[in-house]
Amino acid sequence: MTCYGQRRGIAFALGLVFVVMVARTALGIRSAIAFVPLRTLALLLLSVGGLYFISHLLRAVRLAVICVPLLELTLRKAILLHLFVAPWSLVLPMKLDELVRANELSVAGRSWPLAIMALLIDRVMDAVLLLGLTLVLYASGTFDNTLLAVMIVVALLVICATFLALPIMLETAQRHVFAHHYHAHARQVLVAIDAVRRLLIRGRATIATTWPFLVLSSLCICALELAAAGVALLLMGIPVGPVATISLILRRTNQSWRMVVFNQPVDQQVALLTLAFLVPMLICWLLVALPYLDSRLPSRREGGLGMPGGYRKALGTKG
Repeated sequence: MTCYGQRRGIAFALGLVFVVMVARTALGIRSAIAFVPLRTLALLLLSVGGLYFISHLLRAVRLAVICVPLLELTLRKAILLHLFVAPWSLVLPMKLDELVRANELSVAGRSWPLAIMALLIDRVMDAVLLLGLTLVLYASGTFDNTLLAVMIVVALLVICATFLALPIMLETAQRHVFAHHYHAHARQVLVAIDAVRRLLIRGRATIATTWPFLVLSSLCICALELAAAGVALLLMGIPVGPVATISLILRRTNQSWRMVVFNQPVDQQVALLTLAFLVPMLICWLLVALPYLDSRLPSRREGGLGMPGGYRKALGTKG
């Protein structure tokens, strides 16, 4: 089979999986939007879908700012990668899309450790904003998902400890092993500890050099998505306010995966917002799938997927 035929075959297979998941999602929201006027649906797709698409363009640029120095990707490839993976978050339950994203980053950057690091940096920005939104709802007395808030706080604490305290602890461990252990496995332990420590230092350096843009872009992304939810409420004839808008965003996040996995019904607001988010991202996915796969396959032929090369890249050394 030719390379072009392989690209078409891969695109068809992935497209089939994606269409099946979209169909499963569509079945979950069909009854909730059955009686919505076509004019309202059209306005919803144009306005809310447009705002959401712009927010994902910003997300793509934010990921590129992280991955260009960390994984040595081109700006074009990083943006295509995000737009290729982004729609999966709307149809895959329980954040399984992060596995797809991590795999694509590891293939593109030829390093699993650096891919996980880039993903952590990107996700922590959203986690901070999500925690802020939950605190707003707590202050208003309308937030009842305590487990979600606790999980966000724990995740942020673990990530902060990883970047701030773990490199110091690993350096201390290195010194202890070097001073007190002389057996044959001590060198292997020292190399492994040093690899993790250098990886964390590279991640911390990436945050230190890019944090102004990461913070600004994350605030803009949050504002665009809140604006999209607010416009959706307005088109549905529901009073728009900060609490109602934030509540809709969080309810969509919490209910969408339950709809796909357990076939639980969703209210009309969540269904319409899901539809408005899904359609533009589906169109975008169809447009970027082949260009992205075209840039992805040569990376496989370059032979950079082996573990030694990945570790060399994570350590910042030459092969």
